[in-house]
Amino acid sequence: MVSLVVVLALGGAARATVVLPSGDPDPAHSTLKLWMSADTGVFSDAGTTPAVNGGTVLQWDNRATAVGAGSDATSGNSPTYHTSGIGGLPVVRFNGTNQYFNGTVTVGGPKTFFLVTDASASGTCCSGGIGTRSSGSSNWNGLHVAKNGADTRFFADRSGSGLWGTTAITNTPTIGVLTYETTGTTIYLNGPVVDGSNASNFQSAGSQYQIATRNNEHSRYLNGDIAELLVYNEVLTPDEINEVGYYLSDKYSIASTFVLPPPPPVLGPNLVTDGSFEINTNSTLGNGQGSELGAHNYAGSTWGNADVTTYWDKNNRVWYVTDNGDAEFPDGDFAYRIDARLDIDGADKLWLWQDDISLTAGQEYQFSFEMWGESGAPILDVELTGSDTIVLFDDTTTNPGDGVAETKSVRFTPTVTGSYSVEFFTDVNNGNNHAWIDDVRLQAVLVVPEPLTMLAVGLAVAGLGGYVRKRHVPSGRRRG
Repeated sequence: MVSLVVVLALGGAARATVVLPSGDPDPAHSTLKLWMSADTGVFSDAGTTPAVNGGTVLQWDNRATAVGAGSDATSGNSPTYHTSGIGGLPVVRFNGTNQYFNGTVTVGGPKTFFLVTDASASGTCCSGGIGTRSSGSSNWNGLHVAKNGADTRFFADRSGSGLWGTTAITNTPTIGVLTYETTGTTIYLNGPVVDGSNASNFQSAGSQYQIATRNNEHSRYLNGDIAELLVYNEVLTPDEINEVGYYLSDKYSIASTFVLPPPPPVLGPNLVTDGSFEINTNSTLGNGQGSELGAHNYAGSTWGNADVTTYWDKNNRVWYVTDNGDAEFPDGDFAYRIDARLDIDGADKLWLWQDDISLTAGQEYQFSFEMWGESGAPILDVELTGSDTIVLFDDTTTNPGDGVAETKSVRFTPTVTGSYSVEFFTDVNNGNNHAWIDDVRLQAVLVVPEPLTMLAVGLAVAGLGGYVRKRHVPSGRRRG
C-alpha cells in the first residue's frame, strides 16, 4: 500500500546556498554566474587601486566564486564611481554616451537576472543594463533599462524581439527581476509583482556579457546608476527570488513587496550515507567506461578514465565519479552517473538504494539531493519503501544538458514508524538520457526551543538515533 503521507515540494525553500545565514547571496551558489555590487571590488585600474569618488572605473570584480562563474568586468570607456548613490550607498554611474563593461561568462537555458538601478529618460531606446550573448550571435538575453516614449521602463530581449515592462521607472531607484524559461519570460518590479510577461521562449546561450549597453550594439547606452546586479543560470523559485530581492530591498532602502524570509529549518544529522548506496548490477550491456564518461560534464568539466575511482563494469551502466579534489561537484567530492535510458521489461528501473533507515511516525523529515542532466532531460522517481511506501518524487526532471546542478527537496511526515529504504528509479519514458545524482540527504526537521544554544542542538541531535546498513530487498519494486 502507498501511504497518504503529504509530501511538500520545497523548491528553493530548503536550499541553504541561495543566501547565507546573514541574508547575503552565497557567492559559491552553483548557478550564480555574475554578482557585481558597487560597494566592493571597484577599481580604477586592473584590480589594484580602489576607485575613488568621482573617479573612473576600469574593473568591476565578479563576486561569484563557483566553478563556471564569469570573469571580472573591464571597460575601455570607463564609467565613474560615486560613494553616495542609491540608498546612500556606492554606485557605478554611466553617461549614456559611450560607457559600458565587458566580460566573459558561460550561460545557457533558463536564467534569472537582478538589477538595482536608477536611470533617466534621456538616451536612446534599449539603453542597457546587464545582458548575455554568444560571441558573434544575434541572440542575447538581458534585463535593460530602456527609453519608451517620454519615460524609461525595464526591457527584456532576445535578438529582434523583446518584452517591455509596463511601469515607468524614470529617476526612481528600482529593483528589477527577470526570468527566462521555456514557458515564457517575466519581468518583476520591486517584488513578486509582474511588470510584464510573454509566453515566448526567449532563452538563449551566452559566452560573454555586457553591462550598461545593449549587447554589442554600441550606439545604445545606459544613462544612470547601477548599484548591484546578479545573474543565475536557472530560474530561481519564488522563495529564492524573495530571498535575494529582500536582501537588495533592505540594503538599498527601496520600498518593495519582498518580505523577510523565515529562518532556515534546524535539521538533524543526515540519516543516509551519501556514497554508500547499493548499486543495481543487473542491467543491459552498454559502452565501456571511457565511452560512457568521456563526453559528460559538470560545470564545463569533462570526465574520463582518470576521474573514476570506483566504478562498475560496462554491464552495470552506473558510475561513481570523483572530481579529483577540484571541488567541482556540489558536495565537493563525487557524484553518481546513471544511464536513465534503461528499463526492466517496460517498467521503471531501480538504480540506487540504501536500506535500514529508521523513521518515526509524526516526525517531519526533509529529503534532498542534487540532480543534473546529460544529453536530454532525465526523469527520476524517488521512493521510501519498507514499513510503508512514500512517493517523494514522481517524474522529477531537470534542465537538459546544461551541466548545472538543481536541488530537489521535499518534506514529509511518516504515519508509520519503522525501517525504510530510499530508492532512486529512472522512468521508463526517459529515452536516450543520463542523470547525475549528488549530495543525498535525509534529515529530521528539529523543533529546538528558544533560546537556541549549542547544548540544545546537541541534545536534540543525539536523541535522533541512526541506522545500521544491511543488505536486503524490502517489499516494493523489483531490483533487477
